[in-house]
Amino acid sequence: MAKKPYEPPAFAEHFEKLPPDILYHYTGQIGLLGIIEQAELWATKIQYMNDATEFGLALRLARQELENIINNSAHSSEKAASVRLQESLHGLEDINIFAVCFCENGDLLSQWRGYAGGKYGYSIGFDSDALMQIADRNEFTLGRCIYDTAVQRNIIKQTISDCIKDELATPTKRRWGFHGPLADVLFRCGVFFKDPSFEDEIEWRLISPTVLYYDVKLRFRAGSSMITPFYGLSITNDDGLPIRHIVIGPCPHMDLAKSAVTSLLMRHGIRGPLDGQQVAFGSAIPFRNW
Repeated sequence: MAKKPYEPPAFAEHFEKLPPDILYHYTGQIGLLGIIEQAELWATKIQYMNDATEFGLALRLARQELENIINNSAHSSEKAASVRLQESLHGLEDINIFAVCFCENGDLLSQWRGYAGGKYGYSIGFDSDALMQIADRNEFTLGRCIYDTAVQRNIIKQTISDCIKDELATPTKRRWGFHGPLADVLFRCGVFFKDPSFEDEIEWRLISPTVLYYDVKLRFRAGSSMITPFYGLSITNDDGLPIRHIVIGPCPHMDLAKSAVTSLLMRHGIRGPLDGQQVAFGSAIPFRNW
């Protein structure tokens, strides 16, 4: 029987948090039309996301912890294991992991500015239960980002301690897989690490497993300054699109914008005013970007 992947207790405790009923994905006009008309979310390769640190934060913490053990441990075997783990992290900065970002707040000024390009944006309210089902069938993970540096460091310490313990308990040198045990845990945990300065966003993420370059769902789009790799994640389910409603960002013609979004959603099978359900809401933020 294959050994169950290690899960740091601090990470497991964090993941006990359940998402609210609705999670919001911020996007622009082109993004909104693509999501609804193609029934697909585009998961961006993590190195190309707005937060420039992303996965590098977890790698940096792991390297710092290993360096501390190498420099201060009184046990040569522990130092040797740490060196080997340190070497296993080489080249991970370009790992193919993809993410879709969500927010608990559907009307947040920082998100309108950041994800809608400072122009006319939308936050799409997704049903959280449906997102978890989508995650399960695609081997993705839905989880809340970790902003607390103490929790981040604790996760890293627990992981490295387990990896070293496992190494020392093995009498002969083993061949790891492509990355090694420490990298495998970082792929599952470290992708949720974010700098504390972003904490107000209360971000949740759908995170992919590692994706091979020849996967047909790995595609490329034009970005603002470079070509951006993304993964096409289908959001079709038995009940249609898992969209509850859409919040329209600040714009000069809100009534027309709400009417257009309502028509778009009804056109794609989402109940609207004829069923007594409001599906388009205007932002309450007094922000003018025109």
